[in-house]
Amino acid sequence: MNNPFEYLNLESFLTFASNAEATQDAFNIQQLLVQHPNRAQMVQWSRQACLNDPDFMEMYHNKYLPPFPSHEELLAMPGNTLGGAYGRHLKKYNISLLFDGLDTTMFYKQDVNELNFMAARNTRNHDIYHVLMGVGTAPLDEYALFCVQLAQFGSPYQMVLLAAGILHTVFREPEKIPEFLDTNHRFYQIGKTARPLISFPYEEHWMTDLNEVRSMMKLPILSRED
Repeated sequence: MNNPFEYLNLESFLTFASNAEATQDAFNIQQLLVQHPNRAQMVQWSRQACLNDPDFMEMYHNKYLPPFPSHEELLAMPGNTLGGAYGRHLKKYNISLLFDGLDTTMFYKQDVNELNFMAARNTRNHDIYHVLMGVGTAPLDEYALFCVQLAQFGSPYQMVLLAAGILHTVFREPEKIPEFLDTNHRFYQIGKTARPLISFPYEEHWMTDLNEVRSMMKLPILSRED
């Protein structure tokens, strides 16, 4: 019998289980998973989610990845807007819009398929998701976002990252196991009822009130203090 973990980058998996901010290791996990011989079966739900979303398919055909504003432009926007909240999130957590140290060429290739384009938009907009959900960058926050995406796309990649989160919580923060389970269940349910994250044109709504964007996305409306 073939080794079921042959296409799992165990080194990156264990590194990510130790550190949920190890973004390059998350990329490494994804790159090996796409070589799996049963990939077509593994991603059938994700691909169908793409095909069933006309807004996403229009973005895909137009290769919709317009430039982002600069950090300075975002910070100049009112704090109640999507752009302003996003800029302050990036500043608070010292996150670079340039994806320093990561290979982002996949964002701009013209020959990508639907799943690659979905991955590009998810990676590019990941921190916008943090802002919309009202979460920070702690491990539990990252795992909550994986659950939203898992609910929407049925992605094996998100499932593997969540498995790393289970190991992290068990061995690093066992006191947070009840919170891990409750939070992930809640965010999974949010993902099931929300508009697909990948197909909203955030780039056209930098100056839109953040809670108005949440309303359009069918996401919970948070208070200004959240």
